[in-house]
Amino acid sequence: MKIRALLPLIVGFYASSALAQYTVVSSPAEAHRGDAVMVTFSAAVGATGAAAPNAIANAGVTFAPSNMIKPLAFVNSSATAANFTFDVPDNLPLGTYSLSFTANGVLTTPTPVLRVTMAGPPKVTSIRPTEWFPDAHDRTLLIAGDNFSRVGNETRVQVGTTEFSPCVAGKTGRCIEVRPDGRAITVHDVPEEPGRQKITVTVGNGYSAEDVSVLISSVSRKKPIWIALGVLAAILVILAAVLLWGRGKKAIGSMLSRLVIDPQTQSYSLSAVQFYLWTIAAILGYAFLTVARCLVQQRFELPDVPEGLPGILAISAGTAVVAAGVDSDKTKGAGAPRPMLSDLLSTGGVIVPERVQFLVWTLVGWSAFLSLVLLSNPATIEDLPKVPMGMLYMMGISSLGYLGGKVVREPGPVIAAITPAPPNRLTITGRNLENTSTVSIDGIPVPAIDVTPADAEDRPGYSKTLSVPAPAAPPAGTKITIAVKNADGQKAEKQYP
Repeated sequence: MKIRALLPLIVGFYASSALAQYTVVSSPAEAHRGDAVMVTFSAAVGATGAAAPNAIANAGVTFAPSNMIKPLAFVNSSATAANFTFDVPDNLPLGTYSLSFTANGVLTTPTPVLRVTMAGPPKVTSIRPTEWFPDAHDRTLLIAGDNFSRVGNETRVQVGTTEFSPCVAGKTGRCIEVRPDGRAITVHDVPEEPGRQKITVTVGNGYSAEDVSVLISSVSRKKPIWIALGVLAAILVILAAVLLWGRGKKAIGSMLSRLVIDPQTQSYSLSAVQFYLWTIAAILGYAFLTVARCLVQQRFELPDVPEGLPGILAISAGTAVVAAGVDSDKTKGAGAPRPMLSDLLSTGGVIVPERVQFLVWTLVGWSAFLSLVLLSNPATIEDLPKVPMGMLYMMGISSLGYLGGKVVREPGPVIAAITPAPPNRLTITGRNLENTSTVSIDGIPVPAIDVTPADAEDRPGYSKTLSVPAPAAPPAGTKITIAVKNADGQKAEKQYP
């Protein structure tokens, strides 16, 4: 143990001739618990019966008013003085004490004063947990640090406006327990006061100066996700109500289908799907961030839009607009009679690489963005994930490839109607029907010599109608499938009658 520097005390002395007395020449004025401090004795001038200082056999110190007694350990001596050390008790409460020394069983004079202090103010290094949700079963907080006291009620903790005192044996509730080594405090039954609550540890007259706080949420950890989903659903319901106002319930299905179905080909539109996916991601992410910052972090302000997200929305919206413009002149093949998910990867039933790439990058970016948002801790999230510039480049390249394919690829066949025509023939009406198209009925090809194009389009080699022999009438209640395939493999199918 370290030896405290000595603060000399020069004191006057009056000795009774009836007693042998010793004088305290020096004693420290201040020390910390656990310190080893030194005291020096000398024989009182004129005292009778006092042995020389180097003959002192036993000595002790009493801390008044606590009345704790500690023995003195001999260090060295001379003919005129003797040095002893004693340990300040670890369980001695902080404060000022009068020291009563005895030497050879005789009370010494004078009675010095010792001020017992902490080695330094309490210091908080970390807390666990750093945030709390109402669904947490354990309301215990662990504070790690240094210079915490286990003596009496010297250590107090304040969490927000609530103050905690040391636990009393046999009682439970809102209190604290200090670890034996004085380096950790357990706070029991932390109150549910929403917001960021500052934590301060006080020991005696010293207090922790570190800016440490615990965030207490007013809602459960998963509540922001559910609220964000509710906001998204409410927005969709409002939009649907606006679009369907006065149209009746029967129009709901057709109106919603038109959002993602190309009306010309009756197939799923990839550009529309990616546009709505990113729009949903932006709304859901922003709603989650706003709810988390307001209800969990108690920060009632509108968060900023992250870098890159407006760029992706611009790319997706621009792609949808340009694709619609291209389709007005060169539609893709209609494919199957009903919309199918494969429409997203194909044109007229033919899988095309640029559509695959565009869909893959859309799903990768969209799922990564939403995952980062919804898996974020609502207590610590500051803003939405930033979309890297490289991701923007990849999305832009994929969009250009998708649009480029639409521009350079020949238009695909679209069947609008199939009507009977005399004598015993069927007229297939549509768009982009090649004069050399292959027509099949229920998978059986119609001989090319029996396919008669008519009503030529402005584009050379294409017609608006094809005439084919009518097959035998199908059984009642059944339909036949008629397919038209152009030379590049794009096809359109429609059921008849």
